[in-house]
Amino acid sequence: MAVDEDAIPNSSQVSQLASLMREDNKLAVWLMAGLGLRVSEALGFSIESVRGSIVRLRHQLYRYASREDYGKYLVKLKHRKEGEYRDIPLPNRVANQIDQHVDKFGSIEVEGQHLLFSGAASSAAPVLTLAGMTERWKSRVRAVGMDFTPHDLRHYYASQQLAGGANIHEVSRWLGHKSIQVTVDVYGHLTEDAGERGRAIMDAVLPVTC
Repeated sequence: MAVDEDAIPNSSQVSQLASLMREDNKLAVWLMAGLGLRVSEALGFSIESVRGSIVRLRHQLYRYASREDYGKYLVKLKHRKEGEYRDIPLPNRVANQIDQHVDKFGSIEVEGQHLLFSGAASSAAPVLTLAGMTERWKSRVRAVGMDFTPHDLRHYYASQQLAGGANIHEVSRWLGHKSIQVTVDVYGHLTEDAGERGRAIMDAVLPVTC
């Protein structure tokens, strides 16, 4: 379904969402809003993912990582085979947020990767899980009456890229969609100049007596 553009947070609201989070979780907001990551991809983000001016994602956090019987925390990316990855341009502002987070909170080594969000003391998992993130989001964001979900930050990323003139094929690749058709169906109506092009085309062909 096409995303409702009225339900996408603006830049000011993204900043407000980050301010509502715990200090050690604020970076997750910037990873989702600034890189278009899924929640599980943000929570599975590692220092090793940063490669100069790009982010190379190879894994995401397992949805049920809090289950003690699973024995593994990182899994392949959605819509990708084991070992496949996707590259995303790394904005300088997000890079700065990553550096500041690591300087202040360090990282947690899990399965050879240095992840950035630690779990609660009461959790069996050493890292922040989806369940933990959902709980913290509800207690801090929903508690003040904001209806946005973490996934809405991914919508923010896509809408800003397209409104700024980014090619929809590139945006689709950066988002990690299964196909370009998914991106077109969900975000195609958000391209900044689509309406103007449509008006110009019809004004050029319609009879003057119309």
